[in-house]
Amino acid sequence: MDIQILISKKGTPVVIASQLHRALGLKDEQFPSHCKKWLSDFYQFEDDIRKPSKMKDYAERKIKGSIICDYYLGVELAKLISLHVPSKHKKKVAFFLNAFQRKHQIKNELNTEQVKLAYELAISMCSMNAQTQAKEKHKIHFLEHRAGTEKEWHASRNELIGFNKYDLQDRLMKTGKMPGQKSTRELLLMIDKFELIRIGVIDLLKSMNKTDLFAQKMGNLALFFAKKQGLEITNDLEAYVLQFKPISKTVNPEILAMDYFDNQAYSA
Repeated sequence: MDIQILISKKGTPVVIASQLHRALGLKDEQFPSHCKKWLSDFYQFEDDIRKPSKMKDYAERKIKGSIICDYYLGVELAKLISLHVPSKHKKKVAFFLNAFQRKHQIKNELNTEQVKLAYELAISMCSMNAQTQAKEKHKIHFLEHRAGTEKEWHASRNELIGFNKYDLQDRLMKTGKMPGQKSTRELLLMIDKFELIRIGVIDLLKSMNKTDLFAQKMGNLALFFAKKQGLEITNDLEAYVLQFKPISKTVNPEILAMDYFDNQAYSA
């Protein structure tokens, strides 16, 4: 199979569009038009039926001196494209990409200790002060190790968490409320306060030089725990304390069992 699967700096497996085109046996001269169609079509992704999203499902591959635009395609998108095109090699290519995707997903599954850590981080990120410190540490790490600007850090972080302030303003206006001059934090408190916990976990792990994929998975799991447990968010940035009433539920017995068996393993 003449397809090389690369791992991006963010830990995401990608395929070069021109290599996929060639492996499918399509004519080289049709590559630009095929790419245009591929990136504007609708596909059944795992999360939704939608068009490919730039910087999420694909990115431009810049080649010095080349007038033809090439792309890095996420493995899921490459597989979906393979199934769409009229090619006698489509099944072989799709099977190859699907096998890699499954192997990569299994390899990157969170283990028991990491699940436990995500729960503990969810609790610790109930503090707005902890969230703010994690954000600042993330920014410092980015500026020192990526040699980028603060503007580039904001863009990178927005891509990592999946939205920006304008997206939140649009979401709020769709509910019939006006955003005014509210900050991102204030907007999230109105839309989904638990997102602050997810973002705090991502910021913290990125400040520790963890991959984007790992940080996002841990953040998503922390968000799940926060919602299930109805965790309180405490505004300890001000002189007063603002608390949200927790959902009246006992601690998830699954988590208690997990702690119990882990402790048994340690004492063995």
